[in-house]
Amino acid sequence: MSILVIAVNPTGTAEAQQKVAGRLRAGQKPPAGLIFQVTSPADPGYQVISVWDSLESFTRFRDERLNPALEAEGVSPGQLTIKTFQAAKYMAVDAANV
Repeated sequence: MSILVIAVNPTGTAEAQQKVAGRLRAGQKPPAGLIFQVTSPADPGYQVISVWDSLESFTRFRDERLNPALEAEGVSPGQLTIKTFQAAKYMAVDAANV
């Protein structure tokens, strides 16, 4: 079952998110199971909203890649609020073909 993950860092900024994202991309393929991701300001802070093929895929990514990248940038993983929901339905559109 696909899941929706909303991760909010209440003290996060666009700059901090870009630094963490840079660490996550450095020489690595996109994480297995990631379907879609968007980042945006939150009130307060910054958030990442993603869709994953399973909770197991997200958990593996969080434990093996996300938490170490956060810690390397001085962000405690514990300060994030992470909510997960079953994704009942999602649609992705190729904007190049619209």
